[in-house]
Amino acid sequence: MIMKSYKFLFLIIVCGLFAVGMSATNSLMLSNDSVHSVVDKMPRLKGAKNDLPAHFTKNIPYPAEARLQALEGDVWIRFVVTAEGTIRNVEIQKSVDPMLDDAVVSYVEKSGPWKPGLLNKQVVNTQMSVPVQFRLSESDRKFADQLRAFNMLEERPLFVIDNVIVEDYAAIYDYNVESVRVIKGKKALDLYGERAKYGVVVIKSKRGTPPIY
Repeated sequence: MIMKSYKFLFLIIVCGLFAVGMSATNSLMLSNDSVHSVVDKMPRLKGAKNDLPAHFTKNIPYPAEARLQALEGDVWIRFVVTAEGTIRNVEIQKSVDPMLDDAVVSYVEKSGPWKPGLLNKQVVNTQMSVPVQFRLSESDRKFADQLRAFNMLEERPLFVIDNVIVEDYAAIYDYNVESVRVIKGKKALDLYGERAKYGVVVIKSKRGTPPIY
């Protein structure tokens, strides 16, 4: 049987069925004596209202590989909103894992527009510290637990959906799953070759509701 191979991002949500210290900085750093941590009015990010932690948590993408490895926790990030409304001095205060840290740093560095903080009615460089929550859903935890049970958590297995090899990630929901089975060892290698050395997760979807890529 000839297998098709596609490049997709595979994030499986199978509810019930299958069921550090990194820091990054901008190229332009501001000296501490030009930055204020206490101001009369804190900087504002457009669209964030008055709840930056909630805004960051909602809008920062959860890395798919981090989900598969069941990584979760609170990443604390510190940065400066300049008097011009730009972002500088981005660094991780509290790390969870480099994958989660990188996602937060990347988002904050690209964020904006910002309204600068005010001190004595003057715009100033303002230092901010914000927690970002990464929380797995119950189905994510069940899926990670299943991978762990088959010793597939550290090294990602090959995923096959409806006889299609999925080399990255895609979304398939529990209502769309008819069956899930795991193949390991010599049988997996015989069927799918060297890329199946860490095992294979074979998923069959229900007819008429194909996976969402």
